[in-house]
Order: sequence, then structure tokens, then C-alpha cells
Amino acid sequence: MEAWGAPATGRRASYDLVAIYRIACGRLAEQWVVTDYLTMLRQLGIVTDEELATAGTPTVATPAPWRPSRPTDVTQMAGI
Repeated sequence: MEAWGAPATGRRASYDLVAIYRIACGRLAEQWVVTDYLTMLRQLGIVTDEELATAGTPTVATPAPWRPSRPTDVTQMAGI
């Protein structure tokens, strides 16, 4: 967690993510990934319930979907 400016806690933690892919003509056309880091940070004790209670409303813009610079063959991704 040093990369996030937090000391290592020695605790186990997990996080969830959702990945959505749009395939066009058998190739990856778009990819969206949403990762729940907040739950992981709460498990590690880096973010506390008290901090969340006073955090206010986030004002983050929705990111644009990732688009590959060139189409990707989906069969290569799946190891087919």
C-alpha cells in the first residue's frame, strides 16, 4: 500500500471489479472496468467509517471508456 501513501497493515483484503467488453466483428472494440477499491481500503483500516461519514459527496466525472488503438482479436485474449 506504500504506492497509495499508506503503510502495509499485514491484513488480508479483497476487492471486486466488473469488466464489460464490447465485441464487434470478432474483435474487442471497447472495454469498461470498474474497481471497488474503497471496500479494500476499509478492510485494511486505511479508510474508516468516521472518515466516510464526513467525506461529503464526490464530484468525480465519469471516465470515458477505454478504446484500443487497434482492434484486438478476441480469440487471442481467450487463449483459443
